[in-house]
Amino acid sequence: MGCMWSIGPSMLMLYSITFVSSIILVTNNFVYKYIQLCMPSFLQIYWSPKWLVIIVAINAAIVLNWIAMSTFCGWPSAGFIHFVTEYGLNVLHFDLRNSTFMGISMKYGLTPVTLSLLIEALLLVLVLGGIGLLCAMNIHLCLKQNSMSTRTRRMHRQMLTLLLLQTGCPLLLLHAPLYTMYALLFTGATSPEILNYVIGILMALFPFVCPMITLTFMKDYRNFLLIKLFLRKMQRTDTSTIILKKGIDNGKPVFVVPRTITRISV
Repeated sequence: MGCMWSIGPSMLMLYSITFVSSIILVTNNFVYKYIQLCMPSFLQIYWSPKWLVIIVAINAAIVLNWIAMSTFCGWPSAGFIHFVTEYGLNVLHFDLRNSTFMGISMKYGLTPVTLSLLIEALLLVLVLGGIGLLCAMNIHLCLKQNSMSTRTRRMHRQMLTLLLLQTGCPLLLLHAPLYTMYALLFTGATSPEILNYVIGILMALFPFVCPMITLTFMKDYRNFLLIKLFLRKMQRTDTSTIILKKGIDNGKPVFVVPRTITRISV
């Protein structure tokens, strides 16, 4: 690392795990929604402990694969640290000697083995994105072909829109900047200074934009959160009582317990 500050490498690794987890979670949501709508007979796999262990193991293997790539490809060597600190001082006028950073260099420390691991990890992330896109297309076709009530169809389309936005958010704010940097790495092109700031701003916006999308499109979740934060009061309205007396139906006695119906609006 650029310095010996103990918490720095841990925070960078946590950020790397968060990065790959963002696309894994969205892909899992798409697969579950696809099975729920298009292949309901397979929905039982989410109730089976054996299948749940398999699903968790696959997701954990993807995360561990990304951690291995970050460790063996992104952990800077002494020569790379010296190059970056000198470049920061002389060109960017930034003192990086007391900063923690990770990086990939074709000149410093990147061997054919680590290069293969890097390409494999990037292709794996692209495959995950392709799975989510394929599920989204099939869900859209399924909603068009299947017969269901207007309300149910609207709710499913709202959920599909939310999933698409949750996919676009990490793709735009995390993966697009990352692949831009990789393109510059493999082509040897020099990036303009403004691109460095744009990439940093986009990645910094992800933790803010992603939850805001959920709050915007999930009304029930938004209202629940506002009530829990005491920013909105829960109101009880439209209370009515229905009382049905004992009677005779087709010669048989019928006993009905009085019921109270309460609608809660927030």
